[in-house]
Amino acid sequence: MKLTRKFEIKIVSENKDEINIFMREELHKQFLALNFTLNHYYFKHVATQEFKQINEIYNEKIEEQNEKIEKKLNNLINVKEKANKAKDKEKALKRVQKAQIELNNAKDKLTELEKQFNNQAEKIYQKAIILNEDTLIDNLIHKKFKLHYDTVNRIISKVKADFENNIDEILKGERTIQIYKKTDNLMIRNRSMVIYKEGDDYFLNIRNKWANSEWGKGVLFKIILKKGSKQKAKKK
Repeated sequence: MKLTRKFEIKIVSENKDEINIFMREELHKQFLALNFTLNHYYFKHVATQEFKQINEIYNEKIEEQNEKIEKKLNNLINVKEKANKAKDKEKALKRVQKAQIELNNAKDKLTELEKQFNNQAEKIYQKAIILNEDTLIDNLIHKKFKLHYDTVNRIISKVKADFENNIDEILKGERTIQIYKKTDNLMIRNRSMVIYKEGDDYFLNIRNKWANSEWGKGVLFKIILKKGSKQKAKKK
């Protein structure tokens, strides 16, 4: 039987006050970045669905217009054939001209529909252009919130998974869009954490040598095991 122990951690680094301030600010920035990223995925989804809807509408209209053009073309062919056999060439010529104008108008209508579709698609594209790739949102979060890329990647992974799991229920109206709260846990990459024992004490060192912050300098915590807190480990 596996047991787990509850524990708490206490900062033992020399610059304790600075680290406390840094961690509060880091948690606040992560909270803002989580909701910023969630909005990114939501509006990206909305833009994609809007484009699909417009595409379906205009495809239907364009298909109908192509059918009209085909009918006008067949009519023009028939009118020309009859004109060749007609005795009154003047009247026959007028019928040919009329049929040609109707065909040209139908083609112009198709061109106008295609322009309308392209304009609508361009507007959606411009609205969604910065929402197109994860690499772009990666850079946006990094620049906007001054978070290290390790943290940014964790934020993107978490939000993307949450959004994909919840979007169907959101669209059905069975739940609202998730809002991340300031009480959420501080996100730290596992590879940045080292737990070791020194004498009878356990310590947690968090350091990311690439981070230009307190994480880069390293933050040392003492792990305090709580007495009488043994619990059965849950099977996963």
